[in-house]
Amino acid sequence: MVFMNFASKIFSLKQEIVDTNNLSGLCYKYAHGDLANYPLTLLSKFSGPIEKVAAYGYFSIKIDSEELNVALTQLNSIHFSQLISIYHLIGFSLQCKIASDHRYQGLLQQWFLNHSYRNQFLIGLIFTDYQQQFKDNISMVDNSELELQLLRSIVSKKELPGISFNEEEYRDDIITLLILEKYEERKRLFYEKDKNRLLDLVIFCASEIQSKHRVLNNNEDQFNGLIHSLLSKDFIAENQSQRGLSSTGKSYGELDLSIYTKEDNYPLGILEAFILTGIDRSVISKHLNKLTISYDPNGLTRNYVIIYAKSDDFHDLWNKYLEFVSGFSYKLDLEDVKVHDVSKNYPTFANIKIGIGNHLNGDTSVELYHIFVRIK
Repeated sequence: MVFMNFASKIFSLKQEIVDTNNLSGLCYKYAHGDLANYPLTLLSKFSGPIEKVAAYGYFSIKIDSEELNVALTQLNSIHFSQLISIYHLIGFSLQCKIASDHRYQGLLQQWFLNHSYRNQFLIGLIFTDYQQQFKDNISMVDNSELELQLLRSIVSKKELPGISFNEEEYRDDIITLLILEKYEERKRLFYEKDKNRLLDLVIFCASEIQSKHRVLNNNEDQFNGLIHSLLSKDFIAENQSQRGLSSTGKSYGELDLSIYTKEDNYPLGILEAFILTGIDRSVISKHLNKLTISYDPNGLTRNYVIIYAKSDDFHDLWNKYLEFVSGFSYKLDLEDVKVHDVSKNYPTFANIKIGIGNHLNGDTSVELYHIFVRIK
């Protein structure tokens, strides 16, 4: 499963990684002797002191010694040393070699000793003096992590079972590692985008129910079916009971869903939906407890509750609901005392209200969205 997910990211990331507007792209092209075809106008894009020195290093163009000194000073500073990447260091070291300036050797050796095996591989790929040291290091490690398996397969020139790269892709050793470096970072970015897309879709579901509640005959099962159908277009939406998370015997009109990414089946959130005709403390309490801890073993950072509000005075019920949920004794404490009405931050719906409570699960902030929909 890990291999399949990893491989599925390759083609969506390759274009960005080999983009010669980035130092990682220059490193890739340099390693494959493929920079001769690129115009020197590319260099104008690299304006920072370290970036400029590194970029000129990849193009094998000697830079002014004063600029080299400025770059070295920044590389040695605590602030900048936390911001640079392996591609800065390799480009800088190439520039030093051109200038016969041996000050880079201590930095390169320190980086080699203190960073990942992937970094060691890249250094050995560009600076052959490090190749044997890398091979010795990687051969002594007994670890099943994907990165190390890939590195061993590259060093030994043996295919790795379970990874379906085509021959051309697999042959480009460095691209595998450049992609691998980005994989976890990208996975987090994709996850955040999915979280935000889910929030937008949940609010859209609420607006669809509100606008169609009469056409749907105010039938709660139809409301819930519509939510499930809309969410399932972009995500996996399953009854929590299917995952062994929920109790059985829910009353008519209640819904509880666990929502997962389609590609990786990764948990995104839990959604509860129920009818409210007045401030029924037992009903509200049951759902709030489920959303804030009982059925959230993954410690998700954003969950949702949709309340179908049947009341002659929708706004009065909303205000009373806000007051109740702000003073409720949660399993996870509220960070800032109350549930806030944030309806004004979203498209104006006269008959939909949105509240958000920020809770603490250990030291992690957890958002609970309360979406209040008028169906009367």
